[in-house]
Amino acid sequence: MPRTSPFVLAAALCLVAGAGQAERQMASNGLYAAGDASGFEVLSLPNRTGADYFCAAGTFARERLGARATDRVEIARPLGPSRVDPGRRAVTFVVTPPERQGFTFRDVVLSTKRTGQNRTVGHAVSLCNQTRDR
Repeated sequence: MPRTSPFVLAAALCLVAGAGQAERQMASNGLYAAGDASGFEVLSLPNRTGADYFCAAGTFARERLGARATDRVEIARPLGPSRVDPGRRAVTFVVTPPERQGFTFRDVVLSTKRTGQNRTVGHAVSLCNQTRDR
């Protein structure tokens, strides 16, 4: 029997619950992440870097989706119009478990403009220590 990822389970729960508004969570750096059926978005704020977005994505993946430190948060859709909060901009992320991971970016600079760029959940959460005081 195929294993279902924590992301798919969380997305299904959002649909079953019938919540018109996606559940939101604020990371320690002030960015909100909001989950929906096609992934989860990190909503944009001015003057934020890729590390800020990955911090919020890692926090949401760990705390709301139950992702493991070795799972990866991956950009599914780069910075653009939000589907969760119309009128705002957001980056859409998905969680990829270790057994489904392919290429991993080794870039030093974290960009919100590149689909597929990813970090482990553990690394993404550790970025919150660097971005918290902005």
